[in-house]
Amino acid sequence: MASHAEPSWLAIVNPAAGRGRAARAVPALEAAARDAGLRVEVQRTERRGHATALARKAVAAGHRHFIAVGGDGTVNEVANGLLGNAAVPTSELTLGALPIGTGNDWARTHAMPHDAREVARLLASGRTVMHDAGIVTCRAGSETIRRYFVNMAGAGIDAHILARLGEGKGGAWSYLVALLGGLRSFRAPTLDVAGPDFRFRGPTLVIFAGPGRYCGGGLEIAPDAAVDDGRLRVTLVKQMSFWCVLGNLPRLFNGTVPQSPHVVCARLAAIDVTSDIPVGVEVDGEVIGGAPVRFEILPRAIRVVTAR
Repeated sequence: MASHAEPSWLAIVNPAAGRGRAARAVPALEAAARDAGLRVEVQRTERRGHATALARKAVAAGHRHFIAVGGDGTVNEVANGLLGNAAVPTSELTLGALPIGTGNDWARTHAMPHDAREVARLLASGRTVMHDAGIVTCRAGSETIRRYFVNMAGAGIDAHILARLGEGKGGAWSYLVALLGGLRSFRAPTLDVAGPDFRFRGPTLVIFAGPGRYCGGGLEIAPDAAVDDGRLRVTLVKQMSFWCVLGNLPRLFNGTVPQSPHVVCARLAAIDVTSDIPVGVEVDGEVIGGAPVRFEILPRAIRVVTAR
């Protein structure tokens, strides 16, 4: 754990996040930063993917410390700009967040406060940790998609649910309602999953992989996740009946998902997943393509602000 203060930050704000709350939070963040002795410059996104471009351009211009103001999608876009930059080693960059989204799963892993004053004090404290990043490579039509992520990615019914929810995904309860509804229209694929000393083949509801602990607005998929151990937490849920899924829902809130007999867990540096039928792939809550897909880890790739 490092502890060093840095007075200059670039806040990349998604004005639409949190149904407009992110835009309204900017004056409070600026005032809190001044009170904490920090300099904060603000840039606002205008479209999907814009935060990635803003972050990459800012690194080239000399910025090294960033605050993502928004939800998991905003954090993901900023992280992609930083991790995909060609100007400096990513270990020289720091990422923090003012979580104002519907899910905030990455911020939840780091116990990030939601109050601008508390976030500013945390930034000023210099409390950071080196953080693994994931890389997902999949197909979108004839195109190969490669995307970084810092929380969680998956293939299966999660992508099916997110496609149903669309924009403004909501929190855990919206996700669960969509899950139960989606079970009736989702055909479980037979996945073939291969990694170092790991192999699984069978009908599968979903496979998750990443350094993060939560998805879906607070559902605890990987309770033992560590963001700096150089391993993906892989959580595979076998095909289950509707009633079996219903009976296992409490596990999503009490940290016992790995104890389910329907779940296979592993810690791996990389996995490759193929499917017998088309199946969607999502990254930090955004559907980006479909299988075949490869998930891999980039150890200790970026420094992040943490309250843990």
